[in-house]
Amino acid sequence: MKMLKIIAILFAMMLIYGCGGEVMPYDRTVPVLGESSAQSLSEITISGVVESVTSRNVYSTLGQIVERVYVEVGDRVTEGQTLAELDVDVLALTIAQQAANAELARHNLEEAERNLRGNSSPHVLNARAALEAAEINLTETRRALNNARSDSEGGNVMQVLAALNELNHARIDLEELERIHERLEIMFEAGAMSQNDFRHAENNLTLARRRYETAQSNYETTTTATDRSLEQLEALYRSAVDSHSLAREMLNAATSGASQETEMLSAAALAAETSLQILDRQLSDSMIRSPINGTVTAKFAAEGSVGMGLMFVVEDMEELVVKARIREYDLSLISEGMEVKITSDAIGNVTHTGVITHISPAAVLGSPVTEFEIEVRLTSPISDLRIGMNARVHIGLN
Repeated sequence: MKMLKIIAILFAMMLIYGCGGEVMPYDRTVPVLGESSAQSLSEITISGVVESVTSRNVYSTLGQIVERVYVEVGDRVTEGQTLAELDVDVLALTIAQQAANAELARHNLEEAERNLRGNSSPHVLNARAALEAAEINLTETRRALNNARSDSEGGNVMQVLAALNELNHARIDLEELERIHERLEIMFEAGAMSQNDFRHAENNLTLARRRYETAQSNYETTTTATDRSLEQLEALYRSAVDSHSLAREMLNAATSGASQETEMLSAAALAAETSLQILDRQLSDSMIRSPINGTVTAKFAAEGSVGMGLMFVVEDMEELVVKARIREYDLSLISEGMEVKITSDAIGNVTHTGVITHISPAAVLGSPVTEFEIEVRLTSPISDLRIGMNARVHIGLN
């Protein structure tokens, strides 16, 4: 029995003292051997750090030069108060240029929309004029071809008729002179006609044959030319049909292009407006403002330096919490809503009151022992506590 008491005392000393002999930041009354834990354990004391319930980091992503800094660490600020101001001369010029670009983009879009509604786009008007000209050309070419075909099929081509008429007359004259020549030849052989008159009759027959041959050649040439002219008209008609079809396609393309152009201009106007809004937002963000009511607890901004990244930390000093860790075997002894006492070596014998407002549902990762984080909100006036102070949380179990 005496040996068991010695072991119990040694175990209690191990809990109170570390290997180096220093007091551990976790104090727990150990039950005497033979007594129940509930009878002897009266208080748990754990170490923690004072923090603000509300803390905000104030950043800037603009990368502009800091022109003015208006606050120092320890200054109380209100929500929306200007903490610093960035140099925005270059940004203002960029905004002016972008505003002009946005205005031009809006004007181009409005004009394109008016043209689209009224079908008055220059490209559409040109394409429509080309189609009208192609329709006129097609109509005229079709009429000329139909007339030529009608004349050709009906034999009413003037040149052909004239050539045919000339050929018929030449043939009649030739046939008549050939009959006369036959009679004159009989008379010449019978001695009833002189050689000179017979030779004159032969010359007339020769001339008649030449006129016939010329008329026949002229008729054939005229007929060929007429056929060739008809072929040319047919080719012109096919070309007119193709031109008309192409002009219609060009009009459709121009109409579709006008619609696509309006969509592109709409997208360009939207992009210009968005860019302008971003720049305006950057101009507004160049005034670094406090997001909350509180106290400046850290200042990283300096006049003349580049305003990029964390610039200030603003925290609410009126509402503080202590964050601490409790070991797993004491977790069942506490609950949210329990009242506790808070002390700190930095403020002497002053004791504050608080209440447990949060117990973490999961153990702290990376801790050498299994611990759970708790949060204690102070309920007494806190004029002497400061953020970052070490504190002890006394949890009474009676």
